[in-house]
Amino acid sequence: MYDLLLKSLSAALSGKQYQPTDERKIVECFDESLLHSVYPLVYHSLQQVKTIDSAYTKNYYQIIAKNINNRDEHKQLHTIMSNAGIKYVILKGIASAQYYPSPELRTMGDVDFLIDPSLCETVDHLLVSKGFIRHEANEEQGYHWGYSKHRSTFELHWAAPGIPKNGEYGERIRECLSDIVEKAQYQDGCMIPSRFHHGIVLLLHSAGHMTAGGLGLRHLCDWAVFVNSFETSEFTETFEESLRNIGLWEFARVLTAVSIKYLGVKSASWCDGVETWVIDAIMQDIIDSGNFGCKDRQRLNQSKLLRNADDRTVGGGSIHNVFVFLNNRARKAMPITVRCPLLLPVGWLYVGGRHIYRIITKKKDRIDIHETIYGAKKRKQLYERLKLFSE
Repeated sequence: MYDLLLKSLSAALSGKQYQPTDERKIVECFDESLLHSVYPLVYHSLQQVKTIDSAYTKNYYQIIAKNINNRDEHKQLHTIMSNAGIKYVILKGIASAQYYPSPELRTMGDVDFLIDPSLCETVDHLLVSKGFIRHEANEEQGYHWGYSKHRSTFELHWAAPGIPKNGEYGERIRECLSDIVEKAQYQDGCMIPSRFHHGIVLLLHSAGHMTAGGLGLRHLCDWAVFVNSFETSEFTETFEESLRNIGLWEFARVLTAVSIKYLGVKSASWCDGVETWVIDAIMQDIIDSGNFGCKDRQRLNQSKLLRNADDRTVGGGSIHNVFVFLNNRARKAMPITVRCPLLLPVGWLYVGGRHIYRIITKKKDRIDIHETIYGAKKRKQLYERLKLFSE
């Protein structure tokens, strides 16, 4: 089934259709594509198959309609921001869709946009005045605020997601992205990043999700069509020096090598030397994850053991990573611990007790300790090969 899924995706990303020799796995393929948010691509590639049930066709057009509506929402946001004279730039979304042969086939999610941090309050008041409903802040909203309007979600970002909070690599990345808003370009009804900035954002976003809940096939497809829009020398001239400087060059090489082998991206000499076992292991990790880790919720618990939440690096001691995670949660749950670190143990007890309560009330799933430890160790060994945010 996965062979059919990947071959149909490969065909769709090159603007073609795919005729399978064995149609028995099509239903499983469609179901799996939903878990990876690539359903429109897979359906479009296989639509000539005569045995497809009408329910799958209906589902395809429903998603396409949502994608088109999402594009309209991007345009509405542009009208609001431009009329107010506020500069912004879209993150992912339409910025990624433009690289697909048929942009409407890229499954859309929230409308994510980035502004200068100094304008957060101004934009917040503007959106609320236009009927947007501000979401309550939660523990994860360290770099954005969420809003809803007409059953759609908008995210106002003041920093690109995935940037290490501490350390020199975080500073280097912030420097790389310092002019992302200024260099934004108008296209398809909204402001999108330059190709250079878009590439950085894609890698940051992908690295963040891979080491947390998980990276799905939609993320890989976004990177595949993006990197395929470059000639080999053009990509290295644009990115190599900068990506080496911010510790994402090896990650770019590996993602591209995976895209070449499994999604039909044209070969690139700068990916030579990526081991076959790494390519296959990363693809298996993506398959096991689903979009944002939806196929395995244990992955979020594993991430607390395998990565440092502050600098986004993979490695170090698991106990250290757990305490960094607990400290961060305690500070957010009990702000007084920021001013009085001696109270952090009280914060740990509060956070832990709250988590246990949520499990008891079935608001959270129980943690499989064995699977969490084993899965974290396995993923950590693989991700260390990516050399994220390191020389």
